[in-house]
Amino acid sequence: MANSVATTSLLANAPGTQHDVFLSFRGSDIRSNFKGHLYKALDQKGIHTFVDENLDKGTEISPTLITAIRKSKISIIIFSKHYAYSPWCLDELVEILKCRESFRQLVWPVFFYVNPSEVRNHRGNFGIALAKYKGSSKIKYKEKLPNWKATLTKASNLAGWHLSKGEDESQLVHEIVKATLSKLNRKILHVTNYPVRIEVELGPLIGIAKKGVRAIGTFGTCDARTLQNYQSTRVDYTQHNTDKGAESISDIPLEKWMRLFRTINIYRAEENKESIHGEKKERKKREKNICKEKKKERDGKEIKKKDPWLHKERK
Repeated sequence: MANSVATTSLLANAPGTQHDVFLSFRGSDIRSNFKGHLYKALDQKGIHTFVDENLDKGTEISPTLITAIRKSKISIIIFSKHYAYSPWCLDELVEILKCRESFRQLVWPVFFYVNPSEVRNHRGNFGIALAKYKGSSKIKYKEKLPNWKATLTKASNLAGWHLSKGEDESQLVHEIVKATLSKLNRKILHVTNYPVRIEVELGPLIGIAKKGVRAIGTFGTCDARTLQNYQSTRVDYTQHNTDKGAESISDIPLEKWMRLFRTINIYRAEENKESIHGEKKERKKREKNICKEKKKERDGKEIKKKDPWLHKERK
């Protein structure tokens, strides 16, 4: 399994990115196995991945899909046996390569049981598919064909992965996820193995604004590092409020979360102090009452003992 993807951090993205990864694939080839495993592995690491589940339903890619490609940081193209048989996939590939040139978007090809030379030189199944477009009665296919061919050649020359027969698909998935995390410059902070969960309603306490922290929602978390790990692996999501200067959640530094949790801990400490103080008062009150009762009991016994003697003295 060849891999020539460098592990330097991401240099530049399309403006206003919404997705970490865009997956381009031919559904009939890999929808139920490799694609599913890759998507799940990316998602488990908090990598937001766009997948179009309606890939084979139309002949033209929609404006929504074009927007998704443009607003992704990385595009992963899975070249499978029948990839070129889909005009949709080929149009998608053209748009991805445009984003690479215009926005310096990262583009990684995965040659899924396909030899890169077949894609590059339009041989095998790729050659057959392109020949069909050439002989098609649809003029638009003939018009797009030169661009499709050029784009396939460009994409096949990019650094990526080649999965051959007999090789481990799970290992390939692991390598793609690892490279993606590296390019996104994600750093997962260490959290204790057995964190104490603090089911806190953060709505009224947390906020994202340049001058303070007010409200993002409800989280069941353990500490600031856990929340930082959560938000650092999510896409940019600007809070829906009318405040000027609202920040994206993913822009909030760890220091700010630490300040927030210190504030929460102060509130909790004050509550604990009041609770402890109240318990102490109750305990002292109970002890005082017990002492009074014991004193009464002792005094009663003493009076009984002294009664005969006192009666004699009075006589």
